[in-house]
Amino acid sequence: MRNFSSQPIARLSKNRRSRWITSMGVLALTLAVITMGSVLGLSAPTTENAKLTASDGAPVDSFGTSVAIDGDTIVVGAPFADVVNADAVNAVGCRNTGTDCGAVYVFVRNGSSWTQRAKLTAKDAASGDQFGYSVAISGDTILVGAYEANGGPGAAYLFAVRSTAQQNFTLTVTGKGNGNGTVTATGINCVIAAGTTSGNCLGTFAAKTKMTLTATPATDSVFAGWSGDKCKSSKGTLKVTLKANLTCTARFRLLGVDLVGVLTKQSLTCKGGSKPKFEIKTKLEIKNNGPSSTAAAFSIDYFLSDDATLDGGDTLLGSLPFTKTIKGDGTGKQSAKFSLTSCPTNKRVIVKIDSGNALAELDETNNVVTSEALIPSSAGLEVIPVEMGNQDETQVRIAICDLSGRKLLDEMSAGEWSPADTVGKRLANGVYLYIVSVRDRDGKFMQSEVRKLVIRR
Repeated sequence: MRNFSSQPIARLSKNRRSRWITSMGVLALTLAVITMGSVLGLSAPTTENAKLTASDGAPVDSFGTSVAIDGDTIVVGAPFADVVNADAVNAVGCRNTGTDCGAVYVFVRNGSSWTQRAKLTAKDAASGDQFGYSVAISGDTILVGAYEANGGPGAAYLFAVRSTAQQNFTLTVTGKGNGNGTVTATGINCVIAAGTTSGNCLGTFAAKTKMTLTATPATDSVFAGWSGDKCKSSKGTLKVTLKANLTCTARFRLLGVDLVGVLTKQSLTCKGGSKPKFEIKTKLEIKNNGPSSTAAAFSIDYFLSDDATLDGGDTLLGSLPFTKTIKGDGTGKQSAKFSLTSCPTNKRVIVKIDSGNALAELDETNNVVTSEALIPSSAGLEVIPVEMGNQDETQVRIAICDLSGRKLLDEMSAGEWSPADTVGKRLANGVYLYIVSVRDRDGKFMQSEVRKLVIRR
């Protein structure tokens, strides 16, 4: 809403000759607009949008002698309007009764209609001044010409547009999380259930209104904080000042625990020889995604599986208790070690947390953790390829020992070697040491460094 100062902020005077320059300038501008309209081929609108009249207009007021528009505001001059009395409707200034004092009318658009908002007159107006002979508006300033003011030299008056529009902003409350609760404030009473809102969750308020939003969780939930551009807080009570449209999101979480896990480390040891060792080690991190602490001990089962699915065909490695309390949004850790009778190939470790359902969890479907395929701690080979030139010219010998240094094999090779000992028995899965030596036809001898060999099938 725009209002208009009852006092002109300036009065400008010029000598009488200036009026002819002004008059001719207005005429020239009018002719230029008509000419350009013809050149550009613009046609007049076929429908009249509005007809503006003065609320107190009288014959020979010459309402419409001058007009100006800026955005949604139109200024119309009536230079021959008479001031009948000092209390005329919408009249401001021009407190002297007289003829041809002149007046200016201000109209503001609201939607598709125009409404008279003010009538401007000069405070020092006198009969015959013709205030409103010319008008102009730019932004918040209105300029009015009084053609015959001061007995002929004329004057111009500046008026300041004072904005009194009440700017309003919208406050919207939304919900997030799996919990339940309410958000209340003046004009707001919003019910939130698992992120879905109902009730009065939106209101329009005047600019700079101070609002206090109060989040109250239901008995089965806990409040987990506010989010939004201007709404970040962990407290249930949130104070905001509306300087723009604002959306505040309240998060509620159901009370309870929700355990999920991840295998942060796993290793497979496969050692053959006289003292074979086949072992799986794991480190499990357990995350409690619920807001409540675990209230009881629970079991964690470890399985050895051919695939990533836990089923009846999997082998139970062991079941370990977890007795420590995991706080809400906290973590726990468990290390495990299991001995095997042989080295597994292409197997996976699958873990089931709270296998005995000792805890009532918010989600009972996310307790299974699957590892990547197990690989021995040292990369192994089924076959050792041997690069040879001419076999008739080169002798290659391969020696295999267990980790204690006991020689299991020492033989010539014909380009590759399969893992069997001196009596043809296949070497067991495990870790061994080997050396490759080569003698060419000139008797030159070369020998590799000692290397590790892992056999896994």
